[in-house]
Amino acid sequence: MKKYFFLAIIFILSSCAYYNTFFNAKKHFKEAFEKQKTIKIQGKRLPADIIKHYSAAIDKSCKLINNYGDSSQYADDALLLIGKCHYNLREYMQAERVLGQFILKYPESEFIPEAKLWLAKSYISNKKEKDALELLDELLSGEVDRKIAVQGFYILGSLHYQKEEYDTALKYLEKAINIAKEDELLGNAYYLEGEIYFKQKKYNAAAEQFDRLRDLDIPILKEYEAQMRQVDALIALKDFSSAESLLKQMLRDIRFNKQFSVIETKLGNLSEIQGDTEYARDLYYDILSKYKNDEGVSLSAYFLAQIYEFNDGNFDSAKVYYAKVRNLKTHDDILNDSKERIKLVKEYLKIRDQLRKDKRDLFALAQGDSSLEDSMVVAPDSLEIQRDETFVKEEFSEAFSMSNKEKEALRDSLAKKEKEKKKKVKKIVVSRTPDQVKKSYKKFSFNIAEFFLLKYQNYDSAAAAYKTYISVFPQDTILVPKALYSLYFIYQDLETDSLKADSLKALLVRQYPDSPYGLKLRGVRQKKEKTAPTQETVFIQQYRNAENLLEERKYQKALFILKKIAVQDSGSVWAQKSRYAIAYTYEHFLDDIPRAVEAYRVLKKEYPKSKYAKIAQNKIKKPPKEILPESEPKNEIKTEKKNNPQNKIQNRQTPKKRTTEADSIHKINKILEEE
Repeated sequence: MKKYFFLAIIFILSSCAYYNTFFNAKKHFKEAFEKQKTIKIQGKRLPADIIKHYSAAIDKSCKLINNYGDSSQYADDALLLIGKCHYNLREYMQAERVLGQFILKYPESEFIPEAKLWLAKSYISNKKEKDALELLDELLSGEVDRKIAVQGFYILGSLHYQKEEYDTALKYLEKAINIAKEDELLGNAYYLEGEIYFKQKKYNAAAEQFDRLRDLDIPILKEYEAQMRQVDALIALKDFSSAESLLKQMLRDIRFNKQFSVIETKLGNLSEIQGDTEYARDLYYDILSKYKNDEGVSLSAYFLAQIYEFNDGNFDSAKVYYAKVRNLKTHDDILNDSKERIKLVKEYLKIRDQLRKDKRDLFALAQGDSSLEDSMVVAPDSLEIQRDETFVKEEFSEAFSMSNKEKEALRDSLAKKEKEKKKKVKKIVVSRTPDQVKKSYKKFSFNIAEFFLLKYQNYDSAAAAYKTYISVFPQDTILVPKALYSLYFIYQDLETDSLKADSLKALLVRQYPDSPYGLKLRGVRQKKEKTAPTQETVFIQQYRNAENLLEERKYQKALFILKKIAVQDSGSVWAQKSRYAIAYTYEHFLDDIPRAVEAYRVLKKEYPKSKYAKIAQNKIKKPPKEILPESEPKNEIKTEKKNNPQNKIQNRQTPKKRTTEADSIHKINKILEEE
């Protein structure tokens, strides 16, 4: 009896441990999923705590399958949970693989419809829309749980929305709304309908749909986003008073306290739209002083930079505020635009500052002697210095009535003042020759015109700069024709002054008939000399072709080209990149670990001093022996801490976090293109 009693106790304890493992896995998933719905995720990476919970859910589910087998009571639940975790972690390739395995392994499971739903979402994320449509049609053609059907119709609506098939999308969304009972599912459908109406410029309908979310019990973030989109619709309708009223109402709702800075920024935008730029500027300043590193601060800095750049033409201040955007949380589009704007602004400031220096040096050369040793710019405080000299003379005239001690004290005081004056007067010595200064001034006078035309695309500023260049350097027979042609292009493109365009064309043809621009306007074709492509150009093109093949998943063809580059010109940078790309492709795309390790070895051997050698070294070194705690079963799945192909060889059966195909292509492009 005792024997059976102990066996029963062991069975009960093991069952409890079994259930608790899966219970904890679901608990981690739920915590991550609920938090993911309540925060606005910036950029591509999820917050660390969400990643941690999803990873814990995967680990515990793997542990359950590993310890209790594929046929255990919760094995199908656990495998489905792993697929859902990968999807929510944005690891869509892994999600597709796991969910596909689930459907094959457990065809009779009660969770098959849910697995198909998540697999369809994975297909869409992996740009396999056709597979997703077929799977959803199969799912919704038979009897299915109402919740699954609602989500299926919503996914179809979302898919057609992405393809800009708005009428079809609305049909599926209406089907979802007609059978949905849950507020969250209804809210998602209403919101997407609002977005479709907004795209169709049906702003009244869009505002109504966004407003319907107010009456639903949905995550606060979704309600906030709906009301902000309602504001956008009202602005598009030019109903500015209603938009302002709604924004101020949101500022009185304490539930939106985390978004107050963004709401206030929207009020600033509203003022700008109505033409009150100064009030908007004050609002943005107030937001910057009131809040710290959040989305509203970043947006306000961006809009301030825009005002300084485009309204005021103050590039120095624009640079300062664009730099603030770069260092704060923000939308990807705002962040990327800020990075581009700051590059342009910096380029302009560099040209402008050099021109200012050239002008100062030209003035100094005109004022100073030919040796340039004592040349100086007349200081703006020269009148003040003259007044000090007059004061000194007056002081000396009174000195005759003073005692010797007083005279001595006065001399010391005046000497001290004179010394201070000399410190204040800064002599600017011109370190360049007159010819160097003139060449620089000429070069940057033309560069600033080219910058405004070609990069900044400000025709007015470009035209003014070209006119200045022509008036200052009329004898330049190379760049003056180019400046005249650029002016002709500006007036012709603007279509505001056809007479000026015609007169510039006539001037070019008359004065510079044999210049490239004169010949072009005369209709004379110039013979172009054909030059054979250099070996470098050939390798670059071949490498680009290999990249395209990788994106198309034609891995063997890509490897053939990469190996060809590596062998033909082993001394070039493209050979190094190709060697690295070969190893990377074997490891991440083909999962051929032995060949990946061998490729990394070749890379390290052939290019030991390259930047890729260190990467290769980390890949091929042997992993440390893993020490298992006594309390843990030795067959428990362990998470790899290092991305080492050697680890993969020793742990073939170990589930691991895989890089998605799209991410891998992005990484290889980014890493291999760095010079």
